[in-house]
Amino acid sequence: MKHLSFLTMYVVIIVAFVACTKDSTDGDENTSIPIKLDCYHEKSLTLKDRNNSGVDYIIDCDFSITTGILTIEPGTTIQFTDGSSLTVEQNATIKAIGTAEKPVRFTNSGVSGPSWSGIYIDTKGVGSEINHAIIEKAGIGSSFGQLNPVKAALTIQASTLALSNTQITEFGEAGFVILFDAEITTFSNNSFKNGNGYPVVVFPEVFDGLDFSLNSYVNNKTNYIFYSDTRTYFNNTNNKTTIRKAPVPYLIDKSSTFNSSLEIEAGVQIICTENASIRVEGTNSFLKVNGTANDHVIIKGLEAEAGYWGGILLTSETDKNLINYLDISDGGSDNFDWGPLKANIKLAGFNETSTIINNSTFTRSGVCDIAAHEGFSSKNLTINNSGNINICRD
Repeated sequence: MKHLSFLTMYVVIIVAFVACTKDSTDGDENTSIPIKLDCYHEKSLTLKDRNNSGVDYIIDCDFSITTGILTIEPGTTIQFTDGSSLTVEQNATIKAIGTAEKPVRFTNSGVSGPSWSGIYIDTKGVGSEINHAIIEKAGIGSSFGQLNPVKAALTIQASTLALSNTQITEFGEAGFVILFDAEITTFSNNSFKNGNGYPVVVFPEVFDGLDFSLNSYVNNKTNYIFYSDTRTYFNNTNNKTTIRKAPVPYLIDKSSTFNSSLEIEAGVQIICTENASIRVEGTNSFLKVNGTANDHVIIKGLEAEAGYWGGILLTSETDKNLINYLDISDGGSDNFDWGPLKANIKLAGFNETSTIINNSTFTRSGVCDIAAHEGFSSKNLTINNSGNINICRD
């Protein structure tokens, strides 16, 4: 019995010594030295603001978390070495939530310009959020997503994300790339600035739910919202699409087909490259341009040149095509295989349809301002207060 008592006392002393040693280590930890994070994580991880005036953690690899929650607390700074990245995948979630006074910061090793690959979110985990963060000097090295070549500071695919109050700055090819099956549940009060490329690149099928007017885009070399399926040589969507007014123009760089309704709100500006066209096709598709006297819709070429870009094709079988206060120019490089004539707007199809154009201007057209294919009945075209428009028939 006495032997057992001595043994019990010995165990208690050892446990107490270990506990005291652990407490002492925590207390003596040098928080001015960043912690180098392991590259692969299969469970939740919390990163804290350890160093009030400097870097808290270093990532020098392609960091990945596959399960659990990556929690990044206010004031935390993570430094990425050249070419490194952060991926949230499989079933993981990221919660990088700072405050206005203590944002979460993702940065590089201190060199000028972008040098690390960026953040990639492709996960079945729900509830990812980035709020009051700074993502800087990323978007070079590797691109992310299926067949996506665009390198971005932040890329999302097949996942949900709330993004707010965040600065994405000094990025490489793009600030934010939104790929297929992505859902942006909150997109407000973000700033995209001082970038070498596009502030936002957005996949056609996920475009409709986004309001780009709630964010700012400043001093970017190609300061457009880039509407593009980056994987292919054409854009195609079966979803209803509304293009809302934004602080910067939209850019379309390829043939873009809308198989449902396309509505363009007042004040929208769309810039088209030489390979671009806008095609509204399908049984129930229609085009509505909702410009106003004080806020026209502008669609034009990247270059001010007659017939520079393809133009608009309407083949819909409805009576809902309505164009108000549209200033369209530089179209007419494509006849869309509906007769030889090219124009800013081509009307085609063999079904009864109608198009009404009010208070609009047509300049620098390829051959005609409006070209009507032989199957389109001229009685279904109404033009009001739109000046001298050159209408041709194939």
